[in-house]
Order: sequence, then C-alpha cells, then structure tokens
Amino acid sequence: MNRHLSSQDVCAWLSGNHTPELQQHVLGCAVCQAELDRLGQALTQFRGTVRQWSEQQHNGEVKLTASAGGWRHLRWACAAMAACLLVSVSVIWRGNQPPAGGATAADAALLAQVDQQVSRAVPSPMEPLMNLVSWEGAGSTETGTVKTK
Repeated sequence: MNRHLSSQDVCAWLSGNHTPELQQHVLGCAVCQAELDRLGQALTQFRGTVRQWSEQQHNGEVKLTASAGGWRHLRWACAAMAACLLVSVSVIWRGNQPPAGGATAADAALLAQVDQQVSRAVPSPMEPLMNLVSWEGAGSTETGTVKTK
C-alpha cells in the first residue's frame, strides 16, 4: 500500500474493523502509526474527561420535587385542549346546519335545468330534424303517426 490512510481507513482502524492489508501498512508506516496513536490518545483523554465530569455531576442522590411551574404547564395544556375542543365542536356543528337560502335557490335552478334537458323528446343537436317531421295524433309524441313534409 503506497498511500497513507484515508479518513475512512482511520475510522475503520479505531473501531477495530481493519483488513490485513491495512494492518500491514500501519506496521510499516511510521507516519500512519503516529497519526493513529495521536487520535487514540485524544479519544482516551476525552473518555476520561467525560467519565470524570459525569461522576462530579452525580452525587448518588436523586431528589424529586414538585414545582409550581409544573402546574402552570398543566393549566396551559388544559386551556389549549379546551380551545381545540371548542373549535372542533363548532366545525362539526356548522357542518350539520342546513344550507342558506341562496344555496336553495341555486339548487332549484339547477334541478329545473336538468329537468328541462331530461324532458326533451330528442337531444338538442337533433332538433333541426324534428322540423322535417310533423306529428299527428292525440298530442302525445309517443302515440301519434309520423308524416314527412
């Protein structure tokens, strides 16, 4: 191996996942050995510092105390929940209300238009053909006889 260790190789070495080729390079390269030793010492010092700090913070006794701030948070949570409940009830209540008068008139107009289209004897594109035919009979287009003009 001609090159020095990459950052991935260093991470693999420090985590214990190294290949025989990587191990052979480290044993033969003083620069890479020095780099790995320096990083290993830094990690060891960091671990020691963290453990020392942790021991200083922990005195072996845990105290649980109720604070007035806890009740304040509970009151805010209850108020927020009540507000959400009021909003959801109003949305549901408005959804169950009958439509306003303007909507009823629009619905009636739409139904009249649909009724007009459905009650036609023939579709509107065929109406010019109806002018070519005259109906005789009892006024009903379904029972009369057809005569051409």
